[in-house]
Amino acid sequence: PSAIGLWSVVTKEREMDGLLENGFTFSKTPNRVSKLPFSGQSSRVTIVHADGATVSGPRTLPRKPDDFSFAEIWLAETVDGVPESSKVGIFCQYNSTSGDLIQAFCMSETACADDAALSPDRALDLDSFRRAPTDPSRTAKPPSGWMSSVPLAALLQDYRIVRARSVRTTSPHDGEEMEMDLSNFDDDLPLVEPDLKQECYWCHRFENGIFLRLPRNIHGLEGDDTILIELGCWQCNGNYHRVILYGTKDEGLHTTIYEDWKPREKDANISTG
Repeated sequence: PSAIGLWSVVTKEREMDGLLENGFTFSKTPNRVSKLPFSGQSSRVTIVHADGATVSGPRTLPRKPDDFSFAEIWLAETVDGVPESSKVGIFCQYNSTSGDLIQAFCMSETACADDAALSPDRALDLDSFRRAPTDPSRTAKPPSGWMSSVPLAALLQDYRIVRARSVRTTSPHDGEEMEMDLSNFDDDLPLVEPDLKQECYWCHRFENGIFLRLPRNIHGLEGDDTILIELGCWQCNGNYHRVILYGTKDEGLHTTIYEDWKPREKDANISTG
């Protein structure tokens, strides 16, 4: 859900350690849409796939200097049966006047094990309590060639889609969302491979298996050109998943898609025992 109107902050004392923490109260909206201050723009939170991907931010591109232009995207995976216990995210922000990318940074969240009760004197040692797979071999390891110039489509040729979902808004401002399960579509092809002006995008692969694709300038595209923001990463179970927010300059960022790719060899191993 998202918020509408002003957030109210409530400070309360935690029973576990007596420390003060801030709590927030707000009114939920049916379509998970909130109004941003000053500009009058709408910001939308979309759960693209439960326990898989979430996208938030304005869906209209800025048209005046005080418009906001940012996006926050998260990918989550289940580790040892705990949903969303490992998450990676990207936050990016653009200059509304020039259209240039101002900043982009990756984020990560990891759940602590159930028996890892935190106290103030242990708060700086969180790495000791980060949830990891019980089997040490199940870590997020990108395949060989990941850091080379091999296209993503070539790396995924031995994978198939096992989960896929799209969510499209009827209006980028405050319209309802239309959801569609795409898991039964042709699993040999990526669901979104638009004809992009590659020189207009900044693409980067990180050694830890994260992939980013961002527009260099959101004003540098024509009205009907496809514009997208993409975040992908390799999971602890060996799958690759990604979330894409896309649309056009004229229509806004109206659609989000989530894809989860699984190695075909896993199926073969299971079938042969």
